[in-house]
Parts: sequence; C-alpha cells; structure tokens
Amino acid sequence: MTPDPGRGRISRALHDALFVSVVTFVAVVTDPLHHRAAWMFGVLALSGGISGGVLAAALGLPVLAAVPAGVVAAVPVWLALLVLAALLVEWPAFLRSAMVFRHQDAAGRAVARVSEVPGRTGVWRVSSVTAWPRGDGRGTALMREVLRAADRRQRVLELVPSTRRIRAWYLGLGFSCVDRRRLRRTPASAVSRDIDMSR
Repeated sequence: MTPDPGRGRISRALHDALFVSVVTFVAVVTDPLHHRAAWMFGVLALSGGISGGVLAAALGLPVLAAVPAGVVAAVPVWLALLVLAALLVEWPAFLRSAMVFRHQDAAGRAVARVSEVPGRTGVWRVSSVTAWPRGDGRGTALMREVLRAADRRQRVLELVPSTRRIRAWYLGLGFSCVDRRRLRRTPASAVSRDIDMSR
C-alpha cells in the first residue's frame, strides 16, 4: 500500500485515475461481458453515420460517402468521451479515498481504492480495483494485500463488481453475496459488536 498524505497526492490521484480510465476503456472495447457499453458504442456510431448523412445532404455532398465517414468519425469521439468520463469520476474519487493500494513494477501495475462507508462503523468500500496486464495474478496479489489490511484493522469489505466474471473472482477471494449486486467479506476474526453490518 502506498500512503497518500503530503505533496504529490493530486498528481498520484490523477495518475491512478488515468490508469483506471484507460484500463476500463480497454476492458469495454475487448471484453464481451460489457454489453451495455457495446450497445452505447453501436448507437453512437449509428447516430454519427446518420448525422453525417444529414449534414452531407444539407451541404449538397454525396450522402453515401458521408454516412460511413460519420460512423468512422463517431468512433474516436466515443472513445475519447469514455476515457474522459471515467477520468472525471475516478480522479475526485481517488482524492477522497481513505487509502489507495498500489503495486507497480516493470511488468505492470495494479491499483485499488478503499473508502470508509459514511455512518457505518468498521466498513470499507473497495472500488476501482484495476490491474494491467490482465490475467497474470497482479490484481489478486493486490486484493490479498487489501484483505490483510482489513483483517488487521477488523474491517468488513463491501464492493459492487461490474461483471459476472469479476463477481466470481471476488467470491473466490472469500466475499459472499449480500444482495443481487453487493458482495461483502467479514474479517478473519470479526467482533460483531464493533462492526455495523445492518445496511
């Protein structure tokens, strides 16, 4: 875990947010489990094609050439908006986080942020768990570090996974289902009176 107080917190948060945003973009583009984003991509590309056709017709240009050009022009706009939207969400979130866990070496990087849950004593919310390259155990190693910290401090961990595959990964790390979306992990030797699990 890398502590965040002092100088450089803003630039570290920006660096972490940019990393999460770019890896999220790659996941949306390459992972078939992100169906909603794929539909959004298709709608944007189609609307770009239609807009290109309408604009071409208004300017007296050949519509058949303008529609594919509109689709092609919509693709980089959609990608840039995706990265920008993620960055605008992640940067302030990293700045507000109670803790940021990081691991970086020449082969890749992993990051996760942890926040206290307001009004719930002893509960940490885990989010933005991101690793690159994917599938080499880097994210699992980082999450084990988060689990050890939670056990040491007797904190319940809660999170909302983004896909079924990621949900299964968290279940394999000892999390259990709270409801259809949320997962929870109780520390190894939790003292129930100290931890508010009522919500």
